Order: sequence, then structure tokens, then C-alpha cells
Amino acid sequence: MKRPRFSVIILAGGEGRRIGQPKAALLFLGEPMLARAVRRLSALSGDIIVVTKDGVSPVALDKSVRFASDLLPGEGPLSAVAGGFRIARQPLVAVISCDLPFVSPDVLMALAGMLGKDCDAVVPIVGGRRQPLHAVYRTKAVARIAAYALAQGERSMNELMARLKVLDVPEGKLAHIAGWRESFMNVNTRPGLRRAERKADETT
Repeated sequence: MKRPRFSVIILAGGEGRRIGQPKAALLFLGEPMLARAVRRLSALSGDIIVVTKDGVSPVALDKSVRFASDLLPGEGPLSAVAGGFRIARQPLVAVISCDLPFVSPDVLMALAGMLGKDCDAVVPIVGGRRQPLHAVYRTKAVARIAAYALAQGERSMNELMARLKVLDVPEGKLAHIAGWRESFMNVNTRPGLRRAERKADETT
């Protein structure tokens, strides 16, 4: 089977109010969260795009990483996603937030393998909730639709989902992948950060 060609968009513009600092620069076992996400996904794609409010990285990253700014700074993740899609080079885009310390390339590859010709996106449902910031999209269709949705005054990822042909993937379809559940574990608070770091220690 031919390996899908990915761009990866990492959303790194959040202020991290609940945790007290922007998550992109938050240290996870001594490594900035954004740098960790880039490192984990570098085997998946040679086209990694980091989206921040101003298109500037808050941490040092490999020179191959490209940067984009929100189309409408401060207007939420849909604006950031649209900014990243504008410059994506590959037919598929994996979109993640930077606060997923265990994000799994294998999970994203599995999702891409489920993307039928009649779908714009493959979105997991974990814990009963859609995970649009840990999902795979068709580049051309979603770039156009996301820009249009923003122009119509829409700001949420749920509003974008309503405009796309989405394949929802129940978590049971991912259960055969080692570490699949941890791939969706995001860090929102200091206690959550400590729990995730203990989890990492347990698995090393």
C-alpha cells in the first residue's frame, strides 16, 4: 500500500490560561511541548507547519519547520487551521494541537488509511467527543472551506465540521494501535502535566 503524503499542522498559538503560560514553550520533561510534537511527527512528514498568532516560533525548532500565522489572530483554532492550510504542500494534512505529548504517528497514519474518496476529513471520537485537533484532512477541499467559513463569520471547529464530509471514527477502530489512548492525552493544568510526565516515566 502506498504511504500517504502528509503535511502536518501544529497549532501553537494558545495562551494556556489554565496552566499559566503558553503551552508551546511549556517544558515537558525538560523539552518544550512544541519541540516534542515536532520531534514525534518528523517521521510522518517532511512538511511540518507551526501556526502561531504572528507566525513566529516561541521556541527553537529545526530549520525545516515552516511557520504560518492565524488568518484572524486571536479568533480561535479555525483561524489557525485556515492559516496553516494555506501553505500546506501535501494532499493530506494532519492537524494537531501542541499540547499532546504522546501524539502518535501510527494513529494519524491509521486515520489517513480510512479516508475514502468521498470524505474531506477523518475525525476520531474519543470519550464520546470529536477530536478535530487530532485528525486528518484533505488539503484542497478543507483549505477552501475553512477560508469560506471564516469569511462567513464562523469561528469554531464544530462549524467547520458541519461544512465537511466527515468520517467519524469510533475509538474502537484505533484500539489495536499501541499507545492510541495516550495519543489523545492533552495537558491543560499543572496537575495534568505532572500526571503526563509520570506516564512518560512509566513507559521509558
